[in-house]
Amino acid sequence: MKNRQFSNEKGMTLIELLASLGLVAVIIVLSSSAIIQLIKDESRINDGISHQQEMNITVSDLRSQYYQGTQRLCITTEEPKFSFTELVNLQPVSEDCIEVVDSAEPISFSLSGTTSSNQEYSVQTALVNNRTLQLEPVLFKDVNPDYPRDYQEGNIYMCEFNKDTKFSASVDIKDNGNSGSNRNTSGLSIKGNGNNKNICNGIYTFHKNAAFLQDLHIKNHNRIEVSGDMYVFGKLNVDNNASIHVAGNLYIRNNYNIGKQADIDIKGKVCRIKDESNIQKCDIEIDI
Repeated sequence: MKNRQFSNEKGMTLIELLASLGLVAVIIVLSSSAIIQLIKDESRINDGISHQQEMNITVSDLRSQYYQGTQRLCITTEEPKFSFTELVNLQPVSEDCIEVVDSAEPISFSLSGTTSSNQEYSVQTALVNNRTLQLEPVLFKDVNPDYPRDYQEGNIYMCEFNKDTKFSASVDIKDNGNSGSNRNTSGLSIKGNGNNKNICNGIYTFHKNAAFLQDLHIKNHNRIEVSGDMYVFGKLNVDNNASIHVAGNLYIRNNYNIGKQADIDIKGKVCRIKDESNIQKCDIEIDI
């Protein structure tokens, strides 16, 4: 008689199978929720970027209308929908149009809009014809010679400045060259024959902040580089082929003239100086 041995080979019970399927279903649901949320976030971000681009295009179009001498500025795009707010020297004509009140004065306005995902965006701009903006001092008439405080007095002939530097007199950086330099009662002046670049090699480097308490005039192929913020309390003139590069903000108190072929690169904002006691706050952002 033969003896047979049977091994105990049990499979999964129905309860174990259902539990496994339930766990898999939970994992799938959680993963799907995360994927759906990522897709929504990406869509929202793309929607915001697209909305900002459309807003910048609209502001550029309004700027072009104004520089062409048009008194009535209108939003020409139907979608997305934008609205005007915070009007200065402007009056509303319709939902999409505003009109200049006094063409001799600067204008400013904010453009606002909401994306399809209910994100709100707004951009403010100030404009004036002929690229010349008269910035009216608000709280003071004369520049305090001690401001900015804790800045060392600079000499433009040093070319490179490692500390916060101010210039109490007007600075006039003229042609590059080595034919000499002179100092006059109106401030500091550099001039030459326009060909050589022996004076600072045409580059004036500020590794921190730079403050010009009077006028600043920079001409042919000269370049100012500022690693921090730059302040100009007097008139700012930048001629063709001259360059100003600022890693921070540019603060302007009075009027400015920028040549059409000048190289202006401001990484931060260009701000109107309204309050000397709170100069770091950019109350009005202007366009140059």
